[in-house]
Amino acid sequence: MAVNYQSRLSKLKTLLWGADPKDASLLIKLDFTILPYFSIIWFLFGLSRSCYSSAYISGMKDALGFKGKDFNYMNTTYLVVYAVCQMPGTSLLTIARPKYVFVGANVVWSVLTLITFKMQHVWQIILLNAFEGGFSAIAYVGAHFIYGSWYKKSELGTRAAIFCSFGQVGSMAGGWIQAGLLKSLEGKSGLPAWRWIFIIVSIITIPTALFGWIFIPGLPAHRSAWYLTKEEQEHAVSRLGQPRRYTWDRTVFRRVLFSWQFWLLPTIFMLYSLAIQMLQNNVFPLWMASRGYTVIQQNNYPTAVYGTAILGTLAYSIISDKIQSRWQCSLLIGFTFVIGSAILISNPALDAGHFFAFYLLGTTFAPQALWYSWMADVTAHDFQLRAITTGFMNSFDFAFVTWWPLIFYRVTDAPHYRKGYIASLVTGTLILPLVGLIALLERRGMSKGYLGRKFSETTPAEESFDSAALNAGEEVPRTVRLSSARPESEAYNAPHPDESYKAGVRRFPNLVTIEPEMPMPGVITAKITLSLYQTSDQFQNKDIFMACGPEDPVLGTEIMRHLTIIWKNGCYYTNIPGAGHLVQGWGDEVTRLTIQVIEDVCTINRDQRGAANMPFVRACNRCHKVKEKCIFEDSSRVCRRCKKLRVTCETDRRQSRLGRRPTIKVFGPNCIVQVWQNYCPEPEASRPKKESSPVESKDSTSLTAFSKPGSESITALEERHNTEGFALFPCPNHLVDDATKLLRSCMLDTNQFYETIQRFLIGPTFAWDFHAALKSTYFSAPTLLQHALLATLGAMNRAQHDLSEIDQVDLARGALALHQLRTANIRDVRDAEAVIILGQVIAAVDIFTTSTRTHIILKHTLSIIKPWYPELAKEERLDCVTITPILMDTVECLIRRDMPTIKLSVRHPHQIDRTAGLCTTFVPILYELCELSHKAKSTGSNAQHDAPDIFTDIERKIRAWNPSTPPGFSDTYLASEILVMLTQVRTYRIAALLIIHRLRNPFGVNDEFAAIYADLILSDLAQCLSLLKDGVKLQNTALPLLVAMVEAPKQGEEILEKFEVLDPRSSYLENFVAFIQYIREARENGFRGVWFDLVSQCPELCILP
Repeated sequence: MAVNYQSRLSKLKTLLWGADPKDASLLIKLDFTILPYFSIIWFLFGLSRSCYSSAYISGMKDALGFKGKDFNYMNTTYLVVYAVCQMPGTSLLTIARPKYVFVGANVVWSVLTLITFKMQHVWQIILLNAFEGGFSAIAYVGAHFIYGSWYKKSELGTRAAIFCSFGQVGSMAGGWIQAGLLKSLEGKSGLPAWRWIFIIVSIITIPTALFGWIFIPGLPAHRSAWYLTKEEQEHAVSRLGQPRRYTWDRTVFRRVLFSWQFWLLPTIFMLYSLAIQMLQNNVFPLWMASRGYTVIQQNNYPTAVYGTAILGTLAYSIISDKIQSRWQCSLLIGFTFVIGSAILISNPALDAGHFFAFYLLGTTFAPQALWYSWMADVTAHDFQLRAITTGFMNSFDFAFVTWWPLIFYRVTDAPHYRKGYIASLVTGTLILPLVGLIALLERRGMSKGYLGRKFSETTPAEESFDSAALNAGEEVPRTVRLSSARPESEAYNAPHPDESYKAGVRRFPNLVTIEPEMPMPGVITAKITLSLYQTSDQFQNKDIFMACGPEDPVLGTEIMRHLTIIWKNGCYYTNIPGAGHLVQGWGDEVTRLTIQVIEDVCTINRDQRGAANMPFVRACNRCHKVKEKCIFEDSSRVCRRCKKLRVTCETDRRQSRLGRRPTIKVFGPNCIVQVWQNYCPEPEASRPKKESSPVESKDSTSLTAFSKPGSESITALEERHNTEGFALFPCPNHLVDDATKLLRSCMLDTNQFYETIQRFLIGPTFAWDFHAALKSTYFSAPTLLQHALLATLGAMNRAQHDLSEIDQVDLARGALALHQLRTANIRDVRDAEAVIILGQVIAAVDIFTTSTRTHIILKHTLSIIKPWYPELAKEERLDCVTITPILMDTVECLIRRDMPTIKLSVRHPHQIDRTAGLCTTFVPILYELCELSHKAKSTGSNAQHDAPDIFTDIERKIRAWNPSTPPGFSDTYLASEILVMLTQVRTYRIAALLIIHRLRNPFGVNDEFAAIYADLILSDLAQCLSLLKDGVKLQNTALPLLVAMVEAPKQGEEILEKFEVLDPRSSYLENFVAFIQYIREARENGFRGVWFDLVSQCPELCILP
């Protein structure tokens, strides 16, 4: 019995750790140290993440006030930080000891998990998730990196599967623990059950960190694992080989970026991560909730998905290790995605169909282990490539996963995520051809001997050629007919060169030990070898045995790189990735070429003025005389001209000295203004006067002030700007002077300000607040606004003098201002205030030039200040700045059936704006109308029988809208201003009703009602114009006029010339008329659709209020 028991134990040991006693001894220690440590860390990671999902449906949602997409935002925040920190984390493992990296992140992560149970607000949970994502990023990718450094290909897949399975167990345990807490710990110590789980997870993490501090071994090359014997440490290094190591410079990233592994592996993993989203985002529990399952069932039943994930991961990984190939199992996973997605898309009537699909798709979690093992296989030859690709695989897929659920798996789409299921079907299908491509490239690389480790690890002879520990003492006598003496054979087996062992060149048949102090000893060795081949008749081609290590410490990597090119064209050789020595027997031709390469490089090292400096200059001395660049052939260091002349290729010219770095001034601790100076000027009295050049101008795209608001006059600011070369473009002085003087007058005189921009105001009463806001912002950010203001004033000036040609100076200033808008970096509410004014000023430039891109400019402006809008809306003094662009965006989107960027926030019912007037409170209603119109456009519900169900409520709200006037309204505003505002109220209400009518009824249906609405608008506008004094023009009713003229052929033209914004000298009038004419012609030609759908085909027009 004892013998039988011993035999079974031996078989089990062989099954688990192989027949080689050295491998078995090493693997047993690794499997009980690094395997459980990283597996437990990943278990806790899965447990922690599942806690959020379980807690969300078990009380956290109501306790903290989660609303709408808050849960999606929480997961997205975590994923973004998690993805960003992964590549830096794995790269850090190549320069720092893993013990410090993992344990440090482990401890911080534990503390953050503990803090979670005290949180009372949603924003606190989101913030903690951001920090947790940063410190947990190293757990997954770092573990795969460490496993790939210790385990062989036939061992790696199974260990990676065990590691990933622990994560699935953690996800399962989260549901079980939460279910148990709901029963046993609810209300204990005054805490709800969902808070207890974060406390428990944090406590479990503490002993795990201690275990890691003791047992994490680092990398094999560190030889720092205290529980491994010296023989085991050396065996760990030799059995896998040393991958190539390079210093962290630009060549590393160039090499990585041009490798197929860096792009294809992250791409296929990204597709997998997108496809697997149908098992994330609480899709399964939310479907169960819709079917009436209890909370306990919602926590327990989805855990079976993780059970099938464990089975699938282990099965696929073990099979791939046994057959020593990964692509077959990968194809099965791709087909599983297709089948499972198709079932969910069909939405089976029976619950069993959904359960089957979800449990089947659980097996597709296998790529977390399978494909990371595959990545380690095909990048094992390059240390930095493996580190960067390991981190990039997860980071790249999270770059898509962060926003993918917000589109395809929104909580509001529950319980049937049809869009998400279709997306998973598409991404799962794309996996199939990528698997085939990667398998093809892997097979080609393995056959050529430059890629990864060999799958066949059975015969010692094959392994010796693939290992850095090449047993040259045995291979040389076995491969060639000439026998070697025993001491010489032992010398071939000497350890790799390092800091203590400097002998770097070995050759067959004679061993030459080289001292590092001897200059370029490879030349001597090569000449001796050439002499042997030329004088001896003992050597034939079959006697040639050659193995090369590209990181030879004596010849250097540069020579080795050139030699490998020669060897590929000479005799057969075996490349040993990462090896630091040579074992070689060279033939006659190869040796002669080798001598030439080594002598050329030797010349470089002896003469520092020679070709060693060639990378920094364009031509050697000979080529420079004829003004040509050097042309190098076959990776030679001698150019074609010098080779033909048989002279040394060198240069006496040094690289041109770079200019002095600019001096950068920064104003204030929180200021983002930077003024660059190319030189430090001397005092005025000590240097001759010199006219400033436009090239020496200093500008800034910053938003913060040079000084505090109002602390310096516009004259002083202008003088300082002109002194520093503020004018960037050469232009006629009289135009620059006019614009500058006009800007100064506008900033200092409110009356002049109104006279200049009156077409953008209802009347002079509104000029005071707008002038105060604009002046304050200008003094705070003069360099940001100056170019835009000068361009606008210049365009207005030319329009006033009826100059039709667009001035290039104005265009140049406008282009520079537009660049400032696009590159603006908003840091606080003051920056946002400056940017929203900048956008409006640039839009004004467009109105007076082309009138085609106004809406694009305003929409971009609103999109970048949107996070700051709630703060801006609280300040009453900024109403004149914030309301107008929102109104213009809303009006444009109303005609184009798009969604406006921002919904106006109204503080009180009698709020009045310089452009919207009393219609300020009507703007949010127009926003809601835009929403409904956009929804109808997206769903295609433009039919008459569909529209009333959509627009009935908003129509009722429009009819009930009645703006209130503030106290003292008639005393505050002029009679003409009150008349214009009341006309706005009537015409905007009728225009909104007319728009609803046309959204319900296309051309040809109920046209008589549309004509009535149009007549009412035109009569109101005509009446208002008749009551206004001579010279006073109607303001800000262009939208009602537009929709009325579309419905009333050959009417409204007499009103156009009295519109201030439709100045005959501006391009807007021409575009406005062309727009209406296009719609009218389409109607006359038989168009019977909703005319708003023609807007995208019309001549370009910015639709103003």
